[in-house]
Amino acid sequence: MSTQIPAQKPSVGQKKASVTWNRVAPGIYRHEPTGAYYERSKINGSYTFRKLEAHRLGPAKEELAAKRTKRIRVALGIEQEDSEIMKRRVGEILDAYEKDDCPYRGLRPRSGRSLLQTKAFIRMLRPWWESYVVSQISLDHVRRYARWRFEHAKRGTGRRAVDLELVTLDNALKFAGVSPSPLEGREKFSKTQIHSRDCAPKDCDQFHDLAKELLSDRRSEVLGWQFLFEGLTGCRTNEICQLRIDAKSRDVSGFIEEDRWLWLKRSKGGVNPFVVLSDRPELLECIKAHRNWHEERYPDSPWYFPNRDDHSKHVDFASLSHRLVFLRKTLNLHRITSHGLRAFYVTVRRSQGIADGQIAAEIGDKTVSLMETTYGAVPASWRGGQTESFLPKTGDPAWIAWLK
Repeated sequence: MSTQIPAQKPSVGQKKASVTWNRVAPGIYRHEPTGAYYERSKINGSYTFRKLEAHRLGPAKEELAAKRTKRIRVALGIEQEDSEIMKRRVGEILDAYEKDDCPYRGLRPRSGRSLLQTKAFIRMLRPWWESYVVSQISLDHVRRYARWRFEHAKRGTGRRAVDLELVTLDNALKFAGVSPSPLEGREKFSKTQIHSRDCAPKDCDQFHDLAKELLSDRRSEVLGWQFLFEGLTGCRTNEICQLRIDAKSRDVSGFIEEDRWLWLKRSKGGVNPFVVLSDRPELLECIKAHRNWHEERYPDSPWYFPNRDDHSKHVDFASLSHRLVFLRKTLNLHRITSHGLRAFYVTVRRSQGIADGQIAAEIGDKTVSLMETTYGAVPASWRGGQTESFLPKTGDPAWIAWLK
């Protein structure tokens, strides 16, 4: 039987006040006007109500038990009180993260489309999460947030958006110094995950055909060269776009040393800031053709891949992806993305019998542990089969017109 606490003690002659609190379990009261659950505990010598996060009685009992266990452990010296960072509100952490332009791990600056997207994710996160204190966050909150977002999704199911938003929240918490993150071990809500290997050209002929298509139009010409460089090096878009023609030393992306190394800056904490050229005649030939094109089209630009409207800037990181979407629709292709060119590089190198460890080093990855899950296993048909190359089996390479 529940114990009822009236809103205030009625005086003589007054009607009994309406019930505000109901004791629904030992130490737990339900606030009837709102339906919220509170613990009734003795804090600093006096009894007080403290709101519980749970919205159902079962989880409320578990939450109270966990709180009391923690207090006992703190009193016995087994566990410490929450640190100051655990007492901060999520809204403050999101504000600080956004103010610093949402850096990657290692405080590497985020910019361009990635920065705009991350700030958009923060705008979605803030209304639901901002009032929570870090120490309150649990995986149950993740599921509740997901359900709330699904109900308010304006396009599609919202599942992919939720996963991306939670990545942003996790990054913000880690940026603030929360360790371990309370979001670790969370479930993924996207039904399907598209791997980069599914977004690569199907073979070298298609790779060169697409490059030729891009190079055939002055509006997309620069993207054709970017497409070739990404596929021939396995480098990420932001690594390639920041190559400079005027580079004079290893410290500047784009410096070519003795036709043996192309130096660049790796992103995402990558290693080996160079591309080996000495055993890649097709890449050296492409670079030579690109230099001829650059001298004729953009002699005033310091960038390998200039912005068509402002030669003092490099091409936007998202431009190639947008153009590939256009080609997909007009040429009726499977989905091919800029990042899929990285998988294309891995596929060709594997066909040449190169070990995953060496390929990981060539594309700047720290470890080979994700090679198979990210790029798939080596096709059985290639074991002992014909070696692939980066040149087309039929016709000339895409850059042939610019060789002199």
